Amino acid sequence: MGYNAITYSDIYKSILWTPPKTGSSHAAFMFTHFEFSTKFFNKETFELVNSRPTAMIGHHHNCIITDQLKDYDVICTTRNPYSRLLSGFFYMTVAQTELTVQHFRKFFSKQMDKPTILHDAYYGYSKIPKYFLRTENLYEDYLKIPFVNESKLNQCGLLYDLCNMKINKSINSVTTKNFYTMDMIDYLYDNYRNLFDIDGYEKDSYKEYN
Repeated sequence: MGYNAITYSDIYKSILWTPPKTGSSHAAFMFTHFEFSTKFFNKETFELVNSRPTAMIGHHHNCIITDQLKDYDVICTTRNPYSRLLSGFFYMTVAQTELTVQHFRKFFSKQMDKPTILHDAYYGYSKIPKYFLRTENLYEDYLKIPFVNESKLNQCGLLYDLCNMKINKSINSVTTKNFYTMDMIDYLYDNYRNLFDIDGYEKDSYKEYN
């Protein structure tokens, strides 16, 4: 019997979705403060099971909503698509000498042939998230969630500090300038327009990386 994971809170009637390279580790840490937990459901019957329960949040990226949770709000972490692909490239590239523009463009071509980082760009997804947590303005987006805004964590000022805390180290020695060509930008925007539109990112936001 196969299982998939889902992270949610019955108290707040909300599901946490953390796609890859969108600050998912950070969100998993944050929502342990809000009575969320990860549970498992049967891949075939979609029934929630208790054979592998945990009081903590498991780090996973899927969001297959079961019938029992269909009315819950979805909270989703997200990130600028240009930055998200670059982050995936840095994460998957072992050799420091290969963190170059040329190697990124080869990586980009492979991702577009068989995308693994942007594959969950809401295509065919039946329920658009109610709240987005953008890595670029985490604190402001957390405040849009009522139970987070009203929490003691926010009232004492700790929420702001936690939003600025790094869970995974980023590669700071590599400049991201000039990694994208206009052909790459056009292709990414045209093929993942839903991701840009739903998450609230503009096409010309590539200028931050060029």
